[in-house]
Amino acid sequence: MDSSSIIDVVKKGSYPRDYCDRIARMCGERNNPRVSVNCVRRSSNTVAHTLANWAVNEPLKT
Repeated sequence: MDSSSIIDVVKKGSYPRDYCDRIARMCGERNNPRVSVNCVRRSSNTVAHTLANWAVNEPLKT
């Protein structure tokens, strides 16, 4: 399942029974008319992709 599949599920409001069900349902239930859910290719969004990878891989500093 890729991000475009998740976006389709959130926009349609039909939640299949799989590992992303809970996340998609939470996003759909909190749908705000001022918020738009769209797919952006990773190559077009390298900054967000890099930050997301850094957040996952960077150890917590205490």
